[in-house]
Formats: sequence, C-alpha cells, structure tokens
Amino acid sequence: MDVISTYCIPKLRNGFTGSNAEWAVVYFESFSSKKEAVNREKQVKKWKIRKRVDSLINKSKI
Repeated sequence: MDVISTYCIPKLRNGFTGSNAEWAVVYFESFSSKKEAVNREKQVKKWKIRKRVDSLINKSKI
C-alpha cells in the first residue's frame, strides 16, 4: 500500500496549505505499527533545532 499517495497527498490538498502551495515529499519512514509511527512523529516534532531536521532529510534523499 502506498501510504503517501493514498493518504498524505489528498489530505494536504483539502486545507489552506494544499490550495495555496506546492508540496513535495522529502522524507518518510515506514513502521510496523501506527503506535511506532506516532511516537516517531512526536519525537521529530519536538526537535527545536532546524539543522537536526535538515540533517535527517539530507541523509535520506528520496
């Protein structure tokens, strides 16, 4: 199942940002459970240093 095209992209198009900006997926991770994915999302969102997020994206160019 292609989670990005079936869930993420259509959801982005429905709101303000989706109608006013172009989006590109620059990073994603796969998890075996929703709980693991939510925990990782919370971890990344807590990062306050932009360099750390940029480093994560640059390590895994899609």
